[in-house]
Amino acid sequence: MFNASAALFLGWLVGYERYLHGRASGSQVYCLVCTASCALATVFGAGSNVAGSILTGIGFLGAGIIVKSGVSIRGLTTAALVWSSSAMGILIGLGHLEAAAFLALLFIVCAAVIPKLEHRLPAQKALAVEIDYCPGAAPAPEVVRDFLSVHGLSIHAESLSVRYEDGRYRLEFMIVADFRQDERTLISTISMELQRIPRLDRFSIARTTRA
Repeated sequence: MFNASAALFLGWLVGYERYLHGRASGSQVYCLVCTASCALATVFGAGSNVAGSILTGIGFLGAGIIVKSGVSIRGLTTAALVWSSSAMGILIGLGHLEAAAFLALLFIVCAAVIPKLEHRLPAQKALAVEIDYCPGAAPAPEVVRDFLSVHGLSIHAESLSVRYEDGRYRLEFMIVADFRQDERTLISTISMELQRIPRLDRFSIARTTRA
């Protein structure tokens, strides 16, 4: 009974961090995963393959949380934390409450503190760009490369692709940018300058995310 209560509390603790930041899945998911894992580990003990089976099963649950939208992927951190909650439950079920509590603290630090720290460090991020040319206009990747070079930017290796659909060309690529600069200013500058590309019909710029 005590183990189950401890698992419920630690599962909620980790889940609340996700809930607080508006991420996918509510705290109840973490509570259920952690408590159920604890119950199974308590009943079957360490002498069976139950731990591996639990972690594998929760892996499928986590996969359902991950959503890919264009070049962005959401839910990776949440899926990892759901899987990690099952590991906490297993530890509690096997009598390692202190280890589980320490893991819960580390999980919260990883999810809440490390991203804030990384935002203060030098980093390069990617912007996904799509350029649609006017009908009959041929794409000019070299013009785009020259434009980016002038502004200290570059196309991510192997990201450049050309599509032809409905009588017009589309150029797709990733820009590597130094986000120590102000992000909004950088995107605004790129947007203003892209309009000068000859025979351009429309374009879009999107910040890629992996969260």
